[in-house]
Amino acid sequence: MDGTGYPLGLKDNQIRRETRICTVRDYYDALRSDRPYRAAMSRAEALAIIAANVGSAIDGDCYEALHQLV
Repeated sequence: MDGTGYPLGLKDNQIRRETRICTVRDYYDALRSDRPYRAAMSRAEALAIIAANVGSAIDGDCYEALHQLV
């Protein structure tokens, strides 16, 4: 959301809504999945990590929607 990790320096509402939704979904899925280097995180752990990134990497509205769904 701050434009630092997105091509062309787009930020906030310049980033398509679909992209912001997919970002939070992919982030959650990655944290909740087993990886070769770590076990899957709990729902609470994953949500806490994502919440800590709201405003920089994660859209707040998309996080709230995810939080309500899970």
